[in-house]
Amino acid sequence: MKTEPKATRPKTKKIKNSSDYREVFLTNTQASNRSHVYIDREIVDCIKRYLPIIAPGVSVSGYLSNIFKDHIQCHWNKIHELYINESVKPLKRM
Repeated sequence: MKTEPKATRPKTKKIKNSSDYREVFLTNTQASNRSHVYIDREIVDCIKRYLPIIAPGVSVSGYLSNIFKDHIQCHWNKIHELYINESVKPLKRM
């Protein structure tokens, strides 16, 4: 059985303090090719309460894009492993 090479992901910055958090998540991300994503209203309402105070120039969509990007980068190897396992399922003999 052929083994897949391990997926590599970009190094993510370790978040040790509020300055690191600001650098990673509280920067506006320009998105020229946007897509709708549905999330719980409670989560959006919570973000809308604190985001304008801690990062007035950052949009909710930019903030969420930064969070999603960081999550994918941090968990890339597991995501890749799950993808390979699910996308290349061999047929079982009857």
